[in-house]
Amino acid sequence: ILNGSTIHSGSSKKMKTKIKKIKNDMLDEIYKEYAKMPLYTYDYKKEYYNGEKDQFGFILEDIENTILSRIIHITENENHFKSFNTTDLPKLNMIIIKELIKKIEKLEEKYE
Repeated sequence: ILNGSTIHSGSSKKMKTKIKKIKNDMLDEIYKEYAKMPLYTYDYKKEYYNGEKDQFGFILEDIENTILSRIIHITENENHFKSFNTTDLPKLNMIIIKELIKKIEKLEEKYE
């Protein structure tokens, strides 16, 4: 949703159907996959993104057959290049942060 020069993502309950809470075992699986997701440094080839150098990130092929691909929606174009919608990253980060908060709270309880 474009509002002036700001892009907003619609998230109202009025816009959604089949709303279900994410179960703890799925949250745990997402956390574990995220934790073992390899991260890389890389340079783009000259013909992509102006050959930008010293990039940091992940490779879509590493996550496409994991539960993470249910959050990071991967598409493939006619040249077989894979991409994803960058608005999916905050959703994944929100899940991971919530899981980290739960783990911190457990540790705090243990050591109080």
